[in-house]
Amino acid sequence: MNGEYLLFLNMEDILTEYESLKVMCNELLLLAKEVLGNNNAEARYSSASFDKILKYINENYNKSISLEELSEMFNVSISYICKHFKEKLNKTFLEYQKNIRINHAKYLLKNTQLSVMEVSEKVGYPDYYYFNRVFKVQTGFTPGKFKKMNE
Repeated sequence: MNGEYLLFLNMEDILTEYESLKVMCNELLLLAKEVLGNNNAEARYSSASFDKILKYINENYNKSISLEELSEMFNVSISYICKHFKEKLNKTFLEYQKNIRINHAKYLLKNTQLSVMEVSEKVGYPDYYYFNRVFKVQTGFTPGKFKKMNE
């Protein structure tokens, strides 16, 4: 049966025309693919949603962002977000967030006169001591030593 035909049927006709829900759903799926013009529309939507999530994280790296907040904000499940981080970036959300913050911290330590504590706060680590630990694990140096090496 032609998908375009489905558009002109009322509910009663649809129920009598299709022998099962599965057949009707397959027909609707084909129609949706025709309308969207691409059999890969779901993958494009998925990628576009994830790109928006990444953009938001990149622009708000210095704020406290949770998976729950992202899930609500972008109307996707937490498992969707986690799955895409692993598949597309080969890291977790927290690893990605930490990398962005530490990269910005390295830039600020190299290119500004801000103190380590100020940098810590600017990149989203209000706890100076925790920032020091994370920075050292990521770079092999404390933020203070990194700053001195790049003066």
